[in-house]
Amino acid sequence: MNVDVRAPGTHPSSDLGGFRLTAWDDVNELLAFRDARRAAEPGTQLLFILDDAGQAAYTSGHARDTHGLSDLDPAQLPAEEQALYEKRGRLTPERWAAEGIPRLRAKARETTLTFTQQLIPIDDPDVELLSLYRDVSLAFGTPLDCLTIATTDPSMAIAALPNGYFVGDLTPMENYHLAEHLRTAFGYEVLGLGSYLAAYVRDEPVTAEEARAVIESVRGLYEMTDDVVAEWASAVTGLRWLLLSYQGS
Repeated sequence: MNVDVRAPGTHPSSDLGGFRLTAWDDVNELLAFRDARRAAEPGTQLLFILDDAGQAAYTSGHARDTHGLSDLDPAQLPAEEQALYEKRGRLTPERWAAEGIPRLRAKARETTLTFTQQLIPIDDPDVELLSLYRDVSLAFGTPLDCLTIATTDPSMAIAALPNGYFVGDLTPMENYHLAEHLRTAFGYEVLGLGSYLAAYVRDEPVTAEEARAVIESVRGLYEMTDDVVAEWASAVTGLRWLLLSYQGS
């Protein structure tokens, strides 16, 4: 796998720095990279940009504006940061984290996730979520960008590129609550977010029994039959990672 460091401000829709990965063989190689970075910098989280990276960047900007996650008074910035903002419309990564994380956390406290949305037909041919487990390149493209954000809260990795803009989508705050549910109940942490996909990772692969419990726990978000639940649980069994859709119709 080739790893290129990306300086802060070089991503089209983020002030954060990170990495660009190419020539990787499988998801396990991506997970090994993520594990190594998390061990080297335990005060930071990584967020892989999934599926359509351009669309994810575009809709993230709209999501931040719609939900008031990017409100900022440049006059309140220190002079050097104010000059950067006025010249390039950019914030330092430290300022981004200092502004974005508390705002997302505060709005999440005002939000609930009931797991009864019946979000989307999981076997809809336009989604084909289960096929992504067979062809991971549709979720983890190449080149694959990941952003780093300074926080010890694994679920707040979402703040690096918050998404959830279209009607029926889970909002960034609901995505945070979903991440917290998966973290506290099953040990998953946020791995990536895209224009319609979210990915999670845990330390150990799930057993068949655990996989069924994971899928049943999010079942209320989707329209799916018992057969699809069983197929999804089977696809997840033995994996450290989990993919799901947060996009509505």
